[in-house]
Amino acid sequence: MGNQVQQNSFQIAGRILEILPPEYISEKLTKRSLIMEVFTGQYSNQVNFEFKNDRGTQLNDLKVGEWCIVTYELAGRKYAKEGQPVRYFNTLNGQNAIKG
Repeated sequence: MGNQVQQNSFQIAGRILEILPPEYISEKLTKRSLIMEVFTGQYSNQVNFEFKNDRGTQLNDLKVGEWCIVTYELAGRKYAKEGQPVRYFNTLNGQNAIKG
């Protein structure tokens, strides 16, 4: 597969558990989290979607308990600190959230 570009846009529906207030990281970066309960088979998952900067304002129209559809991108990064094992982190970057 090499360095082929793949589609990195996904959609999922779920019930809103929490909408967190904006977190001001820096002058240029604000993050806001939408926590959803997503049902996959017989189990449910509590999933955090991060909406950055202006994308976080669309969460103002949503309410806890409502169902919504989120379009998101998957992001990952490697963290290596000398003397410690390498760790990998994933982030679900929210693009759109609409009542569903």
